This record gives sequence, structure tokens and C-alpha cells, in this order.
Amino acid sequence: MATVELLAEASKSGLNIAVLSMPDLGVGALADAGWDLGHLASIDVPISETARAAMIAMDGFDVILLPMQAIGQPWRRVAAKARERKTALVVVDRGGDTRRRSILYAGGIDAIVSPTGITWDGSLEGTVFGRPVLEISIEHRGRILRSSSAG
Repeated sequence: MATVELLAEASKSGLNIAVLSMPDLGVGALADAGWDLGHLASIDVPISETARAAMIAMDGFDVILLPMQAIGQPWRRVAAKARERKTALVVVDRGGDTRRRSILYAGGIDAIVSPTGITWDGSLEGTVFGRPVLEISIEHRGRILRSSSAG
């Protein structure tokens, strides 16, 4: 998951990160991606309680990672408190739920970064196997700003 690698740098820099309602995201995978596990709390709460848990977690965490399935009506209050506390909310969308995306935009989210595919770059000099390349798109208020790849 691209989000895991992106947030590894945040955890290594000392930011405290709470992962809510994502029990399938293993601590081993996070450690392999370079996370500083001393700055991580993985909290398994029911999806229906994720917004409430996020509000509470904002008192002690700099970044909160949660699944798109948790986004619902209390999102505006969650987003407002995150802005007030200067907490980054990172929402993982594994299914492209457009209804929930509209709730995010109504709540004031600025952008959604989504993986669009994975390709293989075998053209690297001096390597036998090449490397995977993650293709992403950056969407701002429903408009694609940029589509690129990162390896």
C-alpha cells in the first residue's frame, strides 16, 4: 500500500500515528516499510465507532489513518477538529466509493491521492529484475490534478 510507504517517513521523523479500524494492516508490514513502531498505535474499533475514536485520538496523535468505510455523517465534526488540532487525517480508499468521496469534499478535505495501477520497470541499468512502479492520481475536489508514477 502506497500510503504505508508515504507515512513511514512521518513516523521516522517522530510524528505519532494512530491507525484506526484497519486490523488487516499488520505491524510487520509497517516495520518492513520502515516505520518507527514506537510512534504507532493500531486501534481496532468497529467501523461505526471510528469517527468517535478519531476525535479522541486527535488529543495525542499527529496523523490518523482510517479506512474510507468509516466516513459518514459525523465527518464534518471530525474534519473541523482535525483542522483545529492540526492533525492530518489520511483516509485509505480501497474501493473507489464515490458517495463517501462527496462526503469528504463536503467536510473540507483538500485532496485525495489514489493508486491507479502498478507497472514493472525492467529498464534499470545494472539490475536484473527491475522495480515496481506505482501509478497515482491526485484529485482535488473531484478534478484530477496530476497522474504520475513513483518507483
